[in-house]
Parts: sequence; structure tokens; C-alpha cells
Amino acid sequence: MSNLNIIQDFIPVGRRNRPGRANPMLFITIHETGNTSRGSGARNHANYLKGNTAANLPVSWHYTTDDSVTYQHLPENEDGFHAADGGGNGNRQSIGIEMCVNTDGNFQRAIDRTAELTADICRRRNIPIENIRQHQQWSGKNCPQNIRAGRPHTWAVFIDKVRAHLGQAPATTNPPTPATTPQTAHTTPAAFNVGDIVQFTGGAVYVSSRAANPAHSRGRSSCRVTYITNGAPQPFHLVSTDGGGVHGWVAAGDVAAIGQAPATFKEYTARVQGGTTYRTGAGANFAAAGTIPAGGGVYTIVEEKNGFGRLKSGAGWLPLGAVTKI
Repeated sequence: MSNLNIIQDFIPVGRRNRPGRANPMLFITIHETGNTSRGSGARNHANYLKGNTAANLPVSWHYTTDDSVTYQHLPENEDGFHAADGGGNGNRQSIGIEMCVNTDGNFQRAIDRTAELTADICRRRNIPIENIRQHQQWSGKNCPQNIRAGRPHTWAVFIDKVRAHLGQAPATTNPPTPATTPQTAHTTPAAFNVGDIVQFTGGAVYVSSRAANPAHSRGRSSCRVTYITNGAPQPFHLVSTDGGGVHGWVAAGDVAAIGQAPATFKEYTARVQGGTTYRTGAGANFAAAGTIPAGGGVYTIVEEKNGFGRLKSGAGWLPLGAVTKI
């Protein structure tokens, strides 16, 4: 893309704000610098990141864009300190882009150039549109502040700019617009809107709304809905509000209203065949958590899902084909 005009000016190797850990590049995180001072363009921030203040904090990100140039501060395949989520996915698995908001610059032009850069990264790193995140989604900080307030336009418009650079049609519904349109393959319930506090009833959590395999399994947790993708197998992006560890995309069937009673289930004891593998989640595609000892044993099942039963001990999920109720 001819308009990117990227200058590589990396933070020196060995500095505290360049940890050098591998970044799987699953997400892109969009920020605004918050620095409205005149002259605070991309080059100014490149100099800041190479200084002692940034190193001591530590703070770092991958790109800064202003209205005419982009500076790259870290290789994309290294992580940084920009999402304020500690060792979470924002810092460890995303590419951070800061947009300059200096008063002597053209903010609209900086936004347009950021959208072009974001599309370029999406294309090169095979990152889906839905994995473009606001800083706010990782840490709760009101960032990118202007776009979140609709100045000069909304987040949905920014995402459509990215789509345009990727040759995609504008979305009819973009996050954070609530889901309202039924889809053919997967229908997204219209009961929940972005911002709602809901109950995650427990189960698989995915890195994207259309991922084939789950990243992990989490238990019951109170969560905020942060994104909705119509028609996707996992249409809701949830973030725990109670420390439950949920931060990802989940199936509609695993989301309930706060206070809604879960489906009645009476726990039972069962004999389980020896050598049966129990898993970290309710499905054969979850990692093995252990194996029932030879000779089998009697265990208590407290939940059933997807042909698996959850052990009362919390050790994992057993395939129900190996379980006989007593």
C-alpha cells in the first residue's frame, strides 16, 4: 500500500519496554495517544519510546500514525506493554497502534491512515476483522476516546474503512450495534445488547466468533457483552466482571440473563470405565486433563453438555458414553 509511509525506528533490543517475547499476532489493538500538544506526532512518540521514562514504566507499542507518516517501534512478532492488561491477550497477543491527536495535526487523516495500516496488517497476518479491538476492551480505559465518543465518527465507521481497504463491503451491523437480524446458518438472539451484564453459564471460550476449536473452557461467570457478531457460531464476546476469567467469544446457548435460573439438573453418581480420558471442556476437541485409573471408579456428575459430563471435583469433563448411572 503506497500511502503507509512507514519508518522503522525500533526500541533498542534489551530495553525494559522491549521484552522480546513471541507475539502470536491474533489481534490488533487501536489506541489514541491522548497527547494533544502541538508537535506530538509519530516521530515525537518514537523518541519517547526510546527514552528512559517509557523504559522505566514500561510502556511500548508497535506503530504510531499521524496525518503523514507512521513510525514502527517494535517488530509485529514481539509483544509490548500497551493494553494495560498485564500478561493478558492485549499485551501478549495483539499488535498495538496509537493514533496521534496533536492539535496541529489532521486527526481525520490520521484515522484514515490507521485504517489503511490496520487492513494491511489484517491481510498479512490473517487477522479477522472481528479481532480488531479497542484498548477499552482489554482494560476498561476509555480509549480510543474520540472515536468512542463518535468524534469525528463512530467505531463502526472506522471498521468499515478497514473493510474498504480489504475490498470488503461495509457491514450492515458492526460492533457495538446490537444484533437484530436473524441469519440462516446461526441465529443470534436479540435479547442482549452490547454493554449488557449477562450470566455466562460455563463452557467453551473461543478467540474469534467463527473459530472452529475453543481456546479453553471457563466456569459460570458474570460478564459484560462487548461485541456481537450476527450469524456467527459464537456470536457474543464476553469479558468477566467478577474475575471469572472469561475473555472471548462464546455460543449463544451459554449466555443467560442475570438472575435467570439455569436448566434444572440433578447431579448423579455413575460408574466410569477405567482408562477413560477426561478433558478440560465439554468436547473431544478440548485438551486431555487426565485419565480414569485402570479398573474404573464411581464419580459424581453435576452437569451435562455436548455429550460430556462435568465431574463434581472440577477435574474435567467425561464422555457420557463411558458413564453408567448408578
